[in-house]
Amino acid sequence: MSGRRRSLADRLASPRLAAVLIAILIGMSMLNVLFPQRTYMPESTFGRLEASAPGVAHVLRITGLDDVFGGWIISVVAVLLVANVTLCTVR
Repeated sequence: MSGRRRSLADRLASPRLAAVLIAILIGMSMLNVLFPQRTYMPESTFGRLEASAPGVAHVLRITGLDDVFGGWIISVVAVLLVANVTLCTVR
């Protein structure tokens, strides 16, 4: 790098960043499998979880783990991955 600052485009075009973003998506997919998802369950089923384990349901709701693919975090990661792949392809 020889002391110069890297631009945002240079940082986004990093293959290492692509690997990290893909690892984050894999991790989020694993969370989607491990924790019950409100959007894929009938309300009565998630209601039973709330009745039988209210603490767990509350933690899932607060952390957003009850709707992993509907949250803003996955959207940000996906947009960054698209920008990364686009810039890597152009360069």
